[in-house]
Amino acid sequence: MVPDRPRPEERAPQRVQRRRRRGWRMPSGAVYVGRPTVWGNPFAVSRSSDFHGLPGSWFVRRPDGTTAHPDEDTQASARKKAVELYARQVLEQQGGAPSLEAIRTELAGHDLVCWCPTDQSCHADFLLAAANTAPAGTQPARTGSTRP
Repeated sequence: MVPDRPRPEERAPQRVQRRRRRGWRMPSGAVYVGRPTVWGNPFAVSRSSDFHGLPGSWFVRRPDGTTAHPDEDTQASARKKAVELYARQVLEQQGGAPSLEAIRTELAGHDLVCWCPTDQSCHADFLLAAANTAPAGTQPARTGSTRP
């Protein structure tokens, strides 16, 4: 069941960070897009450890268990790589990823909720852009944004 869509005159959809804090509630009309939903990013950011348990390199674990390594050995770079892999999976329709049509149909006009901090890369940013951008040759999705 999809929550009610916001009215066109309201603000543009945005990403919201899910919290475990007492009293936190998901905003009305928002859609959770984290794991294990159909919208969840199957590419997990991890950090290896050496034999002594000391932190090692950042990497992205693919759904099949193999790994991908970011351009730089930082968490930010690993998050960016995970988002790029997710976007490619959706755009190339691989691995059971949701279609762009399904993303537009189900998510357009909704805030999206994920665990990722809002100041870091997240697949929800890709989903927001895909859901609220019209396909070539059509009218843009109505998101309530007043920006040109």
